[in-house]
Amino acid sequence: MSSKFLPPVAFRFYDSSRWTKSSLDNWSDIQLQNLLKLKINRVAIVQQLKVEHILDYLHDEGVLTRRECDFIIGCENPTDRARILVDILPTKTGQCDWYKLFKKSLMNPDTDSEDIKKQYRMLIDFMENTLLPEQLQVETERRGSDAGRLPYYRPIPGISKFWTGTKEAPRTSETDEENGRSGRRKKKCSFTLVDLDEANVIFPAWYQSKLTESDRLFNQLSQSKKEEDKKQLSREETALETMKKLEFLFTLQNDDLLTDEFELCLSNFFHKFVTDTHYIPAYLKYLHSLKDSNSIDIIDEVSSRMIEILNEPKTKTERDLIKIFEIVLGLADILLEMGNENKAENLLRAAKNLTNPDVVWYYRLDAVLIKIHIDRAEFNEARALIQESPKFEKSAIYVQTARLNREEGNLEAALEYSKKALEEAAGEETFKTEDSINAKIEMSLTEALMWRLKDAEETSQNAFLVAEANYGKRHPIFYRACLNYFEILKQFNNDIELYKLTKRLLYSVETCYDSGLSLLVADVNRLMASIMIALQQDQSKWYNCATKAVETAQELYPPNHPKIAYFRATLAQCLYCVGRLENKKEELTWAEKEASTVLEMYRLHWGEESIKTALATALLAQIQTKLGKTDEARAALEVIEQRHSSTYLQVLIGSFYNEISAPVEAINILRKALQPPPYTQKVFLKWISKAFELLNALLHACGNIQGAYEIESEYSDWAVANNELNVEWATVFIICGK
Repeated sequence: MSSKFLPPVAFRFYDSSRWTKSSLDNWSDIQLQNLLKLKINRVAIVQQLKVEHILDYLHDEGVLTRRECDFIIGCENPTDRARILVDILPTKTGQCDWYKLFKKSLMNPDTDSEDIKKQYRMLIDFMENTLLPEQLQVETERRGSDAGRLPYYRPIPGISKFWTGTKEAPRTSETDEENGRSGRRKKKCSFTLVDLDEANVIFPAWYQSKLTESDRLFNQLSQSKKEEDKKQLSREETALETMKKLEFLFTLQNDDLLTDEFELCLSNFFHKFVTDTHYIPAYLKYLHSLKDSNSIDIIDEVSSRMIEILNEPKTKTERDLIKIFEIVLGLADILLEMGNENKAENLLRAAKNLTNPDVVWYYRLDAVLIKIHIDRAEFNEARALIQESPKFEKSAIYVQTARLNREEGNLEAALEYSKKALEEAAGEETFKTEDSINAKIEMSLTEALMWRLKDAEETSQNAFLVAEANYGKRHPIFYRACLNYFEILKQFNNDIELYKLTKRLLYSVETCYDSGLSLLVADVNRLMASIMIALQQDQSKWYNCATKAVETAQELYPPNHPKIAYFRATLAQCLYCVGRLENKKEELTWAEKEASTVLEMYRLHWGEESIKTALATALLAQIQTKLGKTDEARAALEVIEQRHSSTYLQVLIGSFYNEISAPVEAINILRKALQPPPYTQKVFLKWISKAFELLNALLHACGNIQGAYEIESEYSDWAVANNELNVEWATVFIICGK
């Protein structure tokens, strides 16, 4: 509706921006605030308000006259009705408390729709939580001083008094002054860090955080008698308060209510936030909550701002550089925890451009970049980065080099680099403990692949003990070491004991992360599912664990990310076991689909020759056998047999031949797998035990009693020789703590 068609009473208030200096002179501070709240939220109110829900109430309370109500209702366009109402309301200043009555009308609208009532309550929240930067300008114009600052708005303590560096020269460009907010995002920032600490962040009375504590978690921790739970409760309370402060500062900076010198991403407050790793699990759930519920991705936006700053050529002091690198590395770790690999990579590369290869921090940035490439199975890119950093004989680089060689199947080289990493870590200062743990984890994984399982157990146990001694039992590094230790122990015989330990670990991890989105939560659920599959019990539980692991990984990473393949492989195995035990074709068909997807992902990222591809092929063949697709399964396994001499794979193939009633082929390949018997392992491996038992049963079935007797004797000798150095589970329980 054009303004020229409005009657005089509406035309006078059609444009609420016409308030002049003289017309505002007699208004109180509260009245000015109410006017600004209405103006700032005008668009949202006009779009969402249906005036017929509140007009009668406003008329009964004396806010609107009958003539004004009739005129508003006479407009055909609902948007025009709301717009005219919003323009009329401020004219009632001095006659009634129109703002208070307007809020009451929204709280009690004339409608039965719960959705509309909820929508109006949100409108009220918007108005009540409105930041009022324009109020300062209005008050200054009216009174010619700073006296008009809102009485209940207390900005954070003058940041300028905490400023320790040299400010830039004042801007002289009129364009920058006129651009307002858009100009701030383009301004050149100093690299000097503002010393704003957490204690200096004070909430004003009007501020309402969107974050709330988890009642379930806080009740669980407060009622627990465990010492670790009590410590975590204290950390959770601190983390929630810190997150609210981060949210508050982020809001102020986005609305340009902080000084130009202040940058959140460079502040001491944010430095502590990203580097105090004990609180990261608690921070993650709140960061995900803001992202999912309110579409506020603080870490992503702060990272973007950091990249802008790093790309600006400035003169840096050594002290500034060290702090910037610490912030970048901590921020990159959080981004990776949230699955945002692309932003983490951009951030790290921007930081690399800031320095040069002669700076010692350069290798640390490279190490994380190499890790990202290996996580994506981008092995050529990872190797190129390693070759670019030949001068840095540092533990972090050696760990990633060892991992790259392990992923590519070069186990001897991987073990050698793991040992180098451990040696270098002993001589470091800042990252000595963390690098030492990472080196031991990598070494144990390589030893396990080489079937040096007793060595792997001892190495992983040592990493576990070092992590516990230095970080405690509720820290991400401890959880990684513990998970690796249990993965190694899974190779041994006593599944029920490991089940108890893993169940305890799962409780601890889900309590610490509050069952939130984390790759660690997914990994522990995957391990739990695989152990319960081996035990063949609690079907619903291990199915739930396998499903949760996959869903968590899929929420964190893109559909074809290599990491998802690990979790889908466990789910496929889970579905296969359910289908086999209960003879359910639907589960078997689903398992075949999952296994086929996993196989394609392994082929794509690791190639046809990889042991991962071979294991996925063996799993798919097992599923196809139960579905009656024997020829397809046999053809696939014959290819594996020709390419790989792994004892483990030969046992799998022997089991397959037994499954399809081909005893001769099964006996031949099982004999090949167990000749000579693997005495040198010095570990009682359950799958070798099952191979002996299967071969013995097949020989008996074929009438080869003499052969069966020889296998029984061989099995007995092997069991005695290897059981002496088996895992002492009582010791493991003591190590892990009751």
